[in-house]
Amino acid sequence: SILYNEGTRNWARAEQCQEVCRCTWGTGRCRLIARKWDYIYAAVQHKEGRLKTRKSILIVDDEPNIRRILQVAFEKSNMTAYVAEDARQALPIICQESVDCVLTDVTMPGASGYELLSEIRSSHPEIPVIIMTAFGTIPQAIQAIRDGAYEFVTKPFDLDALKRIVESALMEDSPVKPSK
Repeated sequence: SILYNEGTRNWARAEQCQEVCRCTWGTGRCRLIARKWDYIYAAVQHKEGRLKTRKSILIVDDEPNIRRILQVAFEKSNMTAYVAEDARQALPIICQESVDCVLTDVTMPGASGYELLSEIRSSHPEIPVIIMTAFGTIPQAIQAIRDGAYEFVTKPFDLDALKRIVESALMEDSPVKPSK
């Protein structure tokens, strides 16, 4: 993890925070904004739980062009974007990094997006999962929502609408939308 000093526009390693507050913080994903020239202030703010972190998203799709487009779009929206080719690559990222949201395709080699959803629901129920597919049907969408998906999006999708869905998922306290 990295601390950012606004005053000097310098970056410092997360270990500086750990040295001050002796916490286990530092998953390698955050860029934490510190006050003017004061890394100790950032560490104290972190320890007291008042320091805001940059949100992160994991994009899981077997199509490299889709992964890249989404990665660039979410990074431009000031998010940390992780990418994975399939569920097998996604699960270690979810365990190692502090992922705030998962955007996954349904049809991928190996495990499907539904299987990934099931695994995330059992191991990390707080993470909202958005399912996207090119071959979606209404029964599939209903089943995905029942299984705990935050939203079901069909390809081709409107990038701005997808960003709004992700922002909505990140703003809610509960990862699963209440049933209507």
